[in-house]
Amino acid sequence: MTLQNFIFRLPQFLRRHLLVQTFLSLAPALRQQTIQFNGRSKVVADVSDGAVRSYFLRGEFEPEFFAIALPFLKNGGRFFDVGANFGFCTFGLLGSHQGPALQYHLFEANDEICGYLRKSESLHPESTIQIVRAVVSDKPGETRFAINPDALGESKVSEEGSLTIPNVVLDDYIEKHGITSVSFAKMDIEGWEPMALKGCLRSLRQGIFKAIYVEVVPELLRRNGFSVEDVLSLPRENGYEFFFCKQGDHNEATIPAASWQERTVCGHRMLLAPVTSYPLSRGTDLLAVHRSQLT
Repeated sequence: MTLQNFIFRLPQFLRRHLLVQTFLSLAPALRQQTIQFNGRSKVVADVSDGAVRSYFLRGEFEPEFFAIALPFLKNGGRFFDVGANFGFCTFGLLGSHQGPALQYHLFEANDEICGYLRKSESLHPESTIQIVRAVVSDKPGETRFAINPDALGESKVSEEGSLTIPNVVLDDYIEKHGITSVSFAKMDIEGWEPMALKGCLRSLRQGIFKAIYVEVVPELLRRNGFSVEDVLSLPRENGYEFFFCKQGDHNEATIPAASWQERTVCGHRMLLAPVTSYPLSRGTDLLAVHRSQLT
């Protein structure tokens, strides 16, 4: 019996972070777990990480993300996971996608996490998965990177970082691999998103990305000397429209209720609100859609 199966046999009130942490203190080797989530999806991850432990205890990871992503991927193609972390987005899609085969490209700077990604990849030998250990940025070279041992997913680009990680420029990667279309991209790199977008300017101009689901957190952007506008500007200038797309934003009083409308995106009806300004003090995920996908 796996640790997760054991936990799920317990009453709901006992399924707590403290219980898992107690197990880990007695048997540190248990930190590596194969986690089943969202039904059939599986990933290998480190449950000493607080965010991972939450998904482990719930057996669920952001179902809203998959509801947004899957319409773009229904006919196959490529998924770019920029800032893959432990790969819940990629391996969640592997468990839920029912259409033609996808190619998965994962970009992650943390070498320890890349080791977990390779173990998760081994659970899916029939799938096409590329794991790239790199900082996604705007130019070749290297970047200083800081690991947060208490929350690996919050590790970040930082001049004070103890590691030097090679860069990858998405335009160069796309050209090298002969990629002409990316059906859907997710981008979550702790406030470094403007640099990643700058590094795929040529691809944005060519409309290679059908849609980009990008994290926008004003505090993290400011830490790197950027603003929300630095995320929005390049895609907008090159044929993309930004939308609020999450249920939590739909309930946000600062976004006018009248701006939410059902739009046909990639042949699928979605409830969206155009981003004319960014009235939120908190972060969220925005959906950038190429105009060719909007009807």
